[in-house]
Amino acid sequence: MNRNIALLIGILLSLDVIAHQDKIIQLTKDGELKGLPDSYSPAFFDSVKWSLKIAGNHFVFPSCVSDILNTQSHDGISITSSWYHTRAPRMPNYLHIKVISKRFSVVVGLDDATPFELDADTLKYQDSSKVKYRKLTESDICGLLK
Repeated sequence: MNRNIALLIGILLSLDVIAHQDKIIQLTKDGELKGLPDSYSPAFFDSVKWSLKIAGNHFVFPSCVSDILNTQSHDGISITSSWYHTRAPRMPNYLHIKVISKRFSVVVGLDDATPFELDADTLKYQDSSKVKYRKLTESDICGLLK
């Protein structure tokens, strides 16, 4: 009986994982981000200057990032996104940029092109409306390189 319950719980948990998966976003040679919905287009990422444009919003990463991660090759850059998950208010629509060789990863809000993180202290609340996000400062972003 306990084995059946454990199996059922495992199946239910795996369904949640299957239900949501980030979409792979293509970074073209000219920096265009393809695969985002129209509401987040046009979108461009400059991997030399480390600047991002999403539907009229613009963000330039601090020089600590562009000095170390600038590259004309997009081979080591992985970009995924999610805009179809439940937003209220657990997770905003986002773009996830990873440079695998440097172990650098940053999440950027699609609505404002600004890097953010979850405020871990607010995850303890049962009421998801109390979960907060914190925009990353220049110092926070540079700290992601360590």
